[in-house]
Amino acid sequence: MNGFSSSGRHTLVLSCSPRKAGNSDSAAELVGGEFAARRPGLSLSVRRLSDIDIRACTACDYCAAHPGRCSMAGLDETNRLLSALCAPSPELPVSVIVSPIHFYHLPARLKALLDRSQYSWHLPPGEKPGRDAKLAVVLLAAGTNYVVVKDYLRTKIETNIVTSAHDKGEYVLPDGTHIWLNAGSVLRYYGDLTGRRRVVELDGEGFFKVRHDADRPFILQMEDMNIEVLGTEFDVINYAEFATTEAILCNGSIRAYGGRLPAPVTLKPGDRLVFDRKEGRASRSRVSTRNYSQWMGGSLSFDDTSLADILTNLERWYAVEIDAPEAWTRQVRMSFKLIRNESIEEILKAMSLVVEMDYVCAGRRITIIPKQPKNS
Repeated sequence: MNGFSSSGRHTLVLSCSPRKAGNSDSAAELVGGEFAARRPGLSLSVRRLSDIDIRACTACDYCAAHPGRCSMAGLDETNRLLSALCAPSPELPVSVIVSPIHFYHLPARLKALLDRSQYSWHLPPGEKPGRDAKLAVVLLAAGTNYVVVKDYLRTKIETNIVTSAHDKGEYVLPDGTHIWLNAGSVLRYYGDLTGRRRVVELDGEGFFKVRHDADRPFILQMEDMNIEVLGTEFDVINYAEFATTEAILCNGSIRAYGGRLPAPVTLKPGDRLVFDRKEGRASRSRVSTRNYSQWMGGSLSFDDTSLADILTNLERWYAVEIDAPEAWTRQVRMSFKLIRNESIEEILKAMSLVVEMDYVCAGRRITIIPKQPKNS
């Protein structure tokens, strides 16, 4: 394993098992190898905790009276190691601890290291070390073999794709899948999607055009349901503040299952699956898929279109949830074209000049109220 230096900032991978050349050492080497491959020239150290002098905390409370200082500083390598963990390389600001679990506990030397770290607990929040660093912890249960560790680690490098509250974007994943993210969304995946299953997570809304691979299903995981596909196009709406989670299939076939879904459901093109979070129930209906794909473009066009379909498009376009009486919205029809630089309030105000309605905006929730006809 690589050396350990107190000079300069470098990313540290720490193997905490007392057993040499075991699974923890192999896992630490794998992590270090992945980092080195992804960040050529990265200042990196891979060390064994058992090779570092760590003395146990004596509970003298010196650090309580002298915040940020330890009475044992300089007697061993603890402070130097903690400083290195708190100041990784700015190229990859993360420190990694790899540890086995022995009889439901951490190894003694790692526990001693954690106890000694309390010298900084009494510092004010703005002065605590490691504020800009992240800590990744890999815990290995007894009996975990090297192959499992290797497969696990290669899938645990996390990637997050985030859109702001006012933007949307198109992205291509490492497996060739195209994804359009609506405003205020997060797509999360691990590794490079080369495993036996291509697993992603979504908070918000995304339109997926999944690259076909019969041997490696594409799985979208959410709290309310999971969606499994081989190759298809579909839209998913999963905002935490919305009352429902929705899946709309445009082409191909998908299967929704798990999460809080009462039973698995297989969708056909044109199917819309809605899970009501409050009721815990799912319903399926037929819809026009065009209403769930226009939001990805730069404009919206409506020609003698029902207000119900218009509102559905506006929900997708502006990433909002609109509540209006369904029977009424089916009776009202309109024709107009939108360009994205108008705000949702401007659109609703313009619509209210043509349609007898009021509206209330509360964050991402909009309520439309039909005006009662005046008595003549």
